[in-house]
Amino acid sequence: MSTMVENGKVSEPVNLTGSLTTSLVGSVADFPVGRSLVTFKKEDGSVQEWPERNVIYRADNCKELAVVSDRYSLVSNNQCFELIESAIQGAGIQDVRAGVAILSGGRKFRALYILPESTYEIGPNDVLCCTILVTGSYDGSTRLIMEVGAYRFACTNLMTGGGGILGGGFRVLHKGNLEKEIEQVTPMVEEILTTFPERAARLAEWNEIPWGHDAYGFVMSTLEDDHPGMKRHAKILGERWDGKPEDSNSLWWAYNEGTNYSTHETKSVGVAYRVGDAINRSFLSYYGALAPADNLN
Repeated sequence: MSTMVENGKVSEPVNLTGSLTTSLVGSVADFPVGRSLVTFKKEDGSVQEWPERNVIYRADNCKELAVVSDRYSLVSNNQCFELIESAIQGAGIQDVRAGVAILSGGRKFRALYILPESTYEIGPNDVLCCTILVTGSYDGSTRLIMEVGAYRFACTNLMTGGGGILGGGFRVLHKGNLEKEIEQVTPMVEEILTTFPERAARLAEWNEIPWGHDAYGFVMSTLEDDHPGMKRHAKILGERWDGKPEDSNSLWWAYNEGTNYSTHETKSVGVAYRVGDAINRSFLSYYGALAPADNLN
């Protein structure tokens, strides 16, 4: 299950894995779109055009999706899916499972690509699978966002990349040559997908590092001191981590407690990204302090 955020509030969960396919080209989110000038009727009955405003609409049923500026760069969902799937193929990955959900009559979409070929066992019955999470909209409610990360089968927790641990991503506004911007990101996506096993292998090392008092103190101080606005979140996480610094718990366990909080319990996408990035960087700092030569950054 995944969630969408509208006007700062978390909406109903969206199931992206209920009906998986091999490609999102031709899916329910792949519908034709068009744009036209905004027109309005004046009091005398004449029709006037508004050249600075355009209507984005579904060409299959003529339903309006958004009123946008004439500077808005229209990239269809179809173009987005084709570019991402081209990057996946460029990385030599053939086995793909994809799911998508549309919201508000097609104004927004959220998609997930699961790549079973790129899996890595972190510990017993704890497997990471490389994923690509994509969010977009026609109405400007969200930027086009794509993140490469990992799906953790043990807890169905999607851990998107951040701080250089598992991957990375991009966010772009619908301005300028958006299609060209996305195409320029393709080599980065291919590189992340190709090196995923190596990145995941580093995290397997975290499963062997005890979550001791030193680790607890280092991560907590880094969260509070190096990341403004994190004190409240650090307090919540500290209560979950406190009393657990013992050999039976690992750095990997503590990291997943943190990512689960950021992805499942924060109230907006913006907060989730900010908290998740702080957690990633704090754990990377501790790991780097243990083995500087192996720092993932």
